[in-house]
Amino acid sequence: SWVERHVAALWPKIGQSQLLRAHIAALCAALGRTADARDCYGPLLEPSVLEDSADDDWLLTLIWTAEAVVACGDRAAASLLYARLKPYAALNVTHVEWLVYFGACARWLGALAGLLAEHTAAAAHFEEALALNASLGARPALALTCLDYAKSCWGLPGRREQADARGRGAWRRRGRTR
Repeated sequence: SWVERHVAALWPKIGQSQLLRAHIAALCAALGRTADARDCYGPLLEPSVLEDSADDDWLLTLIWTAEAVVACGDRAAASLLYARLKPYAALNVTHVEWLVYFGACARWLGALAGLLAEHTAAAAHFEEALALNASLGARPALALTCLDYAKSCWGLPGRREQADARGRGAWRRRGRTR
C-alpha cells in the first residue's frame, strides 16, 4: 500500500527528529506493526524527551506517540504519557508551519485514560475534546474524537451508547445530520 511504501521511505530517516520518530510509530501502529511501533516510540518515553516542552513540536510528538501507544495497548507507556499530557488537556494541537489542526489534546488523554481503564476520566476528556473541536467547527477532529470515544467505551455497559449519543449530538450541532 501507499502507506507501507511511505513508512519504508521514512524509516531510514527515523533519527532525524523526535516528531518524525513519533509519526513513524503512529503509522506502524495503525498498520498493525506493533513491534516496529514500540521500537519507534520507546526512545520517546525517556524523561529527557517527555520533559522537553521547549521544542516547538513537543506536543505534536507526544500526541502521535500516544496514538501509537494506544494502538499497541501499552499500559505502562500510557501511564507515562497520560501524566505528562494531563496539564495540557485544554490545549488544541496544531502545527503552525503546516497550517494543520490535529484536535484537542483532551482526545488523546481520553484514549490514554481508556487504555488505563480510567473510564470516568476518559469520558470527561472525550467530552472536553468534543466541546473544543465542535466550538472550532473542526469536523475531522470531531469525527476522530467520536471514533476514539466509541472505541474507548466499547464493551462497557451503557457507555458505548452514551459515547455514540454525545458524538452524534456534537456532530449535529456542527450542521451535520448523519
